[in-house]
Amino acid sequence: MRFEEKKDHYLDTKTGIKWSKQNFGSMLWEDAITKLPENWRLPTIEELLSIIDYSKHGPATELPDIVPSGYWSSTTYASNTGYAWLVNFNYGRNYDYYKSNSYYVRAVLERRK
Repeated sequence: MRFEEKKDHYLDTKTGIKWSKQNFGSMLWEDAITKLPENWRLPTIEELLSIIDYSKHGPATELPDIVPSGYWSSTTYASNTGYAWLVNFNYGRNYDYYKSNSYYVRAVLERRK
């Protein structure tokens, strides 16, 4: 199994990324950036894309408790800073959208330096 359940997270055995067990629900991008618990952060678009499983849909991942909907990344769209990248886990598509909209949030554990 790709995602190993630990005490407070799921470990992605392929990438080493630690994903929160908690799905933080739907929120604005700004809130997702600033209001996650200490030591947790919004994943980059690359981190979100790394958990897509294109052989699945509804959701297109093996990570538990993912809603088949859009999830924010921390990555701002370069051509327009009012947008950020997100992944829709119904089929694993990514796109940019207004930061003023609400989408789901799943956090990753900060890496120690």
